[in-house]
Amino acid sequence: MQEIKQNPTIGNRFIDAKYAYINGYYEAASHLVNKAISIANKSDKDSLIYPICFNYRHYIELHLKSLIEEAEILYEKMKQLGYLQNGTLSEKISDSLDNTHSLYELLDSFKKILFYISISNEEFPKDIEKYIQQMHDTDKNGQKYRYHKNKNGKLHFPDEKTYDIKNMLQIMEEVNSMLWAIDSHIDHYIGMSNDIISDYENDMAQQYY
Repeated sequence: MQEIKQNPTIGNRFIDAKYAYINGYYEAASHLVNKAISIANKSDKDSLIYPICFNYRHYIELHLKSLIEEAEILYEKMKQLGYLQNGTLSEKISDSLDNTHSLYELLDSFKKILFYISISNEEFPKDIEKYIQQMHDTDKNGQKYRYHKNKNGKLHFPDEKTYDIKNMLQIMEEVNSMLWAIDSHIDHYIGMSNDIISDYENDMAQQYY
């Protein structure tokens, strides 16, 4: 019987680091939700909500940033092919991704690129957009679930608030499924664009022989 390795490894060259981070934060949050549901101690449940929300929020941030980078790759391919129908971007959005933790800004930037590449008549799903904006509204700069107080020493959450973590788990499963579906959709069109570009370059090369 093959021995199952018990210890995780980081820096594995066979794993895409970007997607390992994205999946890691999502799975960590989901496991913590299931843990919080199963335990009886109320104070333990209360303590777990902070890493749950932080991990889910950071997952969304990382996934949106990844989608922006992938969408810009497709944008450049379509620009090269002359397939853009709605004009061109004034600047490369991905160059400034490190400057923001705002889910609202990231979502808005991603939707902007989708408008320019216009690969279908579909819009970003309204229900998923609503969920992402709700997560943004609870923590606009990505710090509230990370630290208990702000730089001025004031509590991030001075008032009591109850979270329905079962509902949160279900919602995040929907968000996760949709973001991966969009990711796959963009990757499909990048592959198609690469094939068209490759065929064109081969045709041009054969003209010189």
